[in-house]
Amino acid sequence: MKKLLSLLMAIVLVFSLVACGSNKESEKESNAESTKESMEESSQETMQESVEETETEAETAEKVYNSLVVKDNIVIASQEDDGKQDLYVLKAEDNDPLEQGHKYDFQVDPATIKGGDLPEINVKTSEMLGKSIGYEVQPEVVEKIMKNVEGIKIVDARSVEDFGKGTKEGAVNIPAGEFAADLDEAKFNANVEKYIKGFEHEDVVLVYGTAQDVAVVADLIYKTGNTAVVLNAGEIK
Repeated sequence: MKKLLSLLMAIVLVFSLVACGSNKESEKESNAESTKESMEESSQETMQESVEETETEAETAEKVYNSLVVKDNIVIASQEDDGKQDLYVLKAEDNDPLEQGHKYDFQVDPATIKGGDLPEINVKTSEMLGKSIGYEVQPEVVEKIMKNVEGIKIVDARSVEDFGKGTKEGAVNIPAGEFAADLDEAKFNANVEKYIKGFEHEDVVLVYGTAQDVAVVADLIYKTGNTAVVLNAGEIK
């Protein structure tokens, strides 16, 4: 009887040891799997963070540009935060072709702009805005427009007397003073017939004079010829 009890106790002890060993193995496997899963999750999180950081850096590098279409894909554009203008060739996938005389806003990384006399800008999206008549152009860009855009028409908005003293080569005189707001309708219309001639929709017109004179003449040219691009080229010094 004692031998039988001893044998039974021995068997129970063996099973207990086996069960204990099995539990430890299961615990090890469970710990290993947990560690592996944690490492995989951590790796995925790191990769996601890296992607997000890269996207954020790309977005940060992009700048907002304001532009006006001069002709075809040639635009006057400047960064919104510094205002320095230049002449570019803009290719916008969502707005092709560009509408002459309209303003467009877009975002681009300045580092991606291709160089040359007419740097090229490529964007996927751009926002078309309204027209701008009498758009003010910086002197350096006026020179670039003269060089790179065909069929430019030049207007001197100063008085007949000042025009006679000297003007820009090829300029015609449209004296803003001849279109005073208090001028009677018959005289006003006669002056329109006399001075506002030969302007068409596709023309690019550079108007020289004070801001006030340019505004008057630019509006007249736009209304009579439906001219898309009438620019403020500054004063004649």
